[in-house]
Amino acid sequence: MRVLYFSSSVGLGHVTRDVVLAKELAQMGASVTWVSSGAALAYLKLRGERTAAVSDRLLSLGDAFELALEKGKVSLGPLSLYSIYKTMRHNSAELSSFDLQDYDAVIADEFWELLGRKVERSFFITDFTRFKGRFNPLTSRLVERANSSLAQSLKGWRAYYVGLRPESNPSFAYFGQIFTENARKALKLGISSGGGALVTLGGTRAGLNLAKKLMREFPQASVLSPYLTSSWHEPSELLRSADLVFTMCGYGTLLEVAVLRKRAILFYPRNDFEQEDNAALFASRRGYRAYPMDSLPKDIVSVAKKVMSEDPDPPAFTDAAKDVAADIISHVRG
Repeated sequence: MRVLYFSSSVGLGHVTRDVVLAKELAQMGASVTWVSSGAALAYLKLRGERTAAVSDRLLSLGDAFELALEKGKVSLGPLSLYSIYKTMRHNSAELSSFDLQDYDAVIADEFWELLGRKVERSFFITDFTRFKGRFNPLTSRLVERANSSLAQSLKGWRAYYVGLRPESNPSFAYFGQIFTENARKALKLGISSGGGALVTLGGTRAGLNLAKKLMREFPQASVLSPYLTSSWHEPSELLRSADLVFTMCGYGTLLEVAVLRKRAILFYPRNDFEQEDNAALFASRRGYRAYPMDSLPKDIVSVAKKVMSEDPDPPAFTDAAKDVAADIISHVRG
């Protein structure tokens, strides 16, 4: 069975779960070819995955979204909206002549540029079911239009919700989360400690200034970032042994923090509904604190000491990659 897998270029949380789902599909007889761009494409190439040539001509939607992040909050101004629009229009044009019918199944993980295409045996992966926003009246109307467009575009696709927060929506199948490869690897090796503090930013440049501030306060901390270190693609050992993790609230790292029961201080951009929702899952639990990116506590060292004194109580998550893969296979084979 030939599968064409489109993975979002926004951060690394999508592609790091997608490679796990692809591995489960491969064990069920699938052969996977990838389409992505930006840091996600670099990650796939680093792993030696097979990528379609069109990937090299696509622009990174992640880079466009980063323009919307200003001083620790998401602000959808004319420049960022135009950059997002231009990127999606370019990518849609590049993909318009790409023959999807050569494949037995098409999977898209929040690859928005593909939703306008009518595809047989198509599957959509997402960790949210509707856009949210607390912006000005103009952008609020755009958010509502985006939700209407999303609902319309997903008709004909089998959609899976894999978000961290349990949610019931009849338009989305829900089996649980898709663990990252690093979470699976670290769990197999067993949880350890003694590694000190870890500053990890995921796959974006959004937290670079914050990371530099944290590194001044915690000079002995280890650092993981595709923009600050060369070991970002293999963080399982650093995360497995970390005693305290400083991180943004992206999907992959929070899932890894939870399943490894790591204490963590979390930071999220204001107006980023996904990261705000993710942060809320942890904020009131022992062993965790959550702050807006633009509000680093002046007493962060004292906060860290307090967090270290608590027994972590993370949310519980379920690795549903095998179930999602089996569901996809069953729908393809009828």
